[in-house]
Amino acid sequence: MIYEVEGLKEVLDMLEKLETTARLIKPILTDFGRGILSTQGLQVYPPISEANMPRPGGWYQRGAGPRWYGGSGGRNTSEKLNLQWRTEVGDRELTLSNAASYAFYVHGDGQPGFHARRGWKKLGPTVAELMPRLVDGLRRKLHMIIK
Repeated sequence: MIYEVEGLKEVLDMLEKLETTARLIKPILTDFGRGILSTQGLQVYPPISEANMPRPGGWYQRGAGPRWYGGSGGRNTSEKLNLQWRTEVGDRELTLSNAASYAFYVHGDGQPGFHARRGWKKLGPTVAELMPRLVDGLRRKLHMIIK
């Protein structure tokens, strides 16, 4: 015997859309992570400053380490900060971290003023700034999916 329940098809259609939406949560969070990290000053280095320009007494060469004239010329100590970002996505959470030993001093609460003046962004304020825009974009996508 088949019973037709009024409104059931609409409810099942909605549930199917919600299931599809649920499967999109991890990719959406991954996109959030990419959007945050692609910010200049996080994964994209800010413009080169005077600290990166060759000068007497020494300088820091990005991707290599300290350099100086005379002697051996420098040490290769760079941990390549921009390549050390990690994104971990859970069912409903996103974790961004950086494995470089000095990340706390460039992107964290230990950041000295000279890094900020040179364009290096702190992770927390960057997330706070971008999250409303990212969430708004997600909200628009979900409305399009559910309609």
